[in-house]
Amino acid sequence: MTKTLVLLVSTGLLLAQVISAQDGAPSPTLAKRRAMYMCKCTCFSTNSTVIPLFAPIDPDKPCLTCSRKFCLDQGLEICKGAKLETPDHDTGTGYEGDVWARCFQRGSYKDQTVVSFYILAILGLLAYALVRSRLSGWMQTYREEGPAGVYRAVAKAPWTTSTRS
Repeated sequence: MTKTLVLLVSTGLLLAQVISAQDGAPSPTLAKRRAMYMCKCTCFSTNSTVIPLFAPIDPDKPCLTCSRKFCLDQGLEICKGAKLETPDHDTGTGYEGDVWARCFQRGSYKDQTVVSFYILAILGLLAYALVRSRLSGWMQTYREEGPAGVYRAVAKAPWTTSTRS
């Protein structure tokens, strides 16, 4: 019972953090900015670093900031000695030269919604597990004594009584 209660409280705190991170319904432009854009810089085909795009050149199109030149301008240790080559537009795949740059988005609203619903489902199941054994007794009390009887039965539940003297 104590482990279940601790798990319930921990999950509730996590849910509160997720909900507080979603401070209202932002405008579409703000929604684009809130979801973090990242630039993955890969040098010499093996070494990669992910750089957050905190201040993109064009806030409406943050991925335009993520380029091979941007990666070299960061002065990354993994890119020492890398050269910026002009891609061949006839056969260009984006993987020419020593440096590659890819833009991606982290922390979308869809992900937050899925996690929030999952946490709410878990909280509901935990709450049901806590009251399941007492639910049939409360229903019987409700049939016999009405709502006031259920209130008295719930008020006498073990988690509401104090063991201190």
